[in-house]
Amino acid sequence: MKSLKNYSTIFLKSSVLLLVTVCTFASCKKDKEVAGNETSIEGKWSGNKGFDNEVPANDLHISIKTGGIIEETNTTGAVKGSGTWTLNGTVFTAHYQFKAPLNTVYTFKGTFNKTTGKINGTWGFDNDDNDGNFYLDKL
Repeated sequence: MKSLKNYSTIFLKSSVLLLVTVCTFASCKKDKEVAGNETSIEGKWSGNKGFDNEVPANDLHISIKTGGIIEETNTTGAVKGSGTWTLNGTVFTAHYQFKAPLNTVYTFKGTFNKTTGKINGTWGFDNDDNDGNFYLDKL
């Protein structure tokens, strides 16, 4: 009888330990899924830009890289221009220059939404960001 009581105690302790372990892993998985719904700003983006108050209709392809490097590319991925970007909270800013012979300088300022994976804002030539609106979606 004594050994049956020992087995029951061992079984009960093992069951409790197993239940605690399963609950711990289940709660960790849930946390990772919530965090996984947020988009990182680094990566390839596609959208449009428009002039003045027009609806953005001109293709815009951006590659945001780690280390603060940004590139505008064409539809095939060839780099048209490069520069720098920053993210301060949700405020995204970028400043880059097209390759020669154009050498056009662009400034972008917008809001990055981690949940939707979108950047919306204004853009402009040189150090101005008042020449039109833009939007980007993470690819």
